[in-house]
Amino acid sequence: RKASTWTGLPAWPSLSEVEANFTRQDIPMRSACDQSHPDSQQLKNEHEEIIKERLAKNKLIEEMLKMKTNLEEVQSALHSKEKACHRMSEEIERTRTLESRAFQEKEQLRSKLEEMYEERERTFLEMEMLKKQLEFLAEENGKLVGHQNLHQKIQYVVRLKKENIRLTEETEKLRAENLFLKEKKKEF
Repeated sequence: RKASTWTGLPAWPSLSEVEANFTRQDIPMRSACDQSHPDSQQLKNEHEEIIKERLAKNKLIEEMLKMKTNLEEVQSALHSKEKACHRMSEEIERTRTLESRAFQEKEQLRSKLEEMYEERERTFLEMEMLKKQLEFLAEENGKLVGHQNLHQKIQYVVRLKKENIRLTEETEKLRAENLFLKEKKKEF
């Protein structure tokens, strides 16, 4: 007999093997029963009882084989389900890791955005202060220059124009930076 793969026990014979074996064992008994023997009826009864027991055993063996097959199928299904569960657990863990990284990146970006807003606000306040200072200095300078000669007034006007151009460029630069920060804010 071959060994069973799942328990290491010998494999059960098939139903057809068992029936063939009974038929071979049955022949000598019939010939013995056919002879005129005083206990012939008793032997026949015992023989029939043995046959019934063997058939019952065969049915039990057949049911055991079916149960073994079912058990192997269930074990195979269980094994595949365990593999699927393991894969799902790994996928959940990978997703959690990615989610954690994404959250950390989001927090870092949020922090940088807040810093940029603060920097923009500081720049805006500084720009306003510089505008007021420029107006004050232009007014003071106008008062002081009013008492000088024409050549000095021309140089003063030229300096004022250069300063005005520089401040206009700086204002435009800050406006562009302000628009950029507003767009960044909308993205978040």
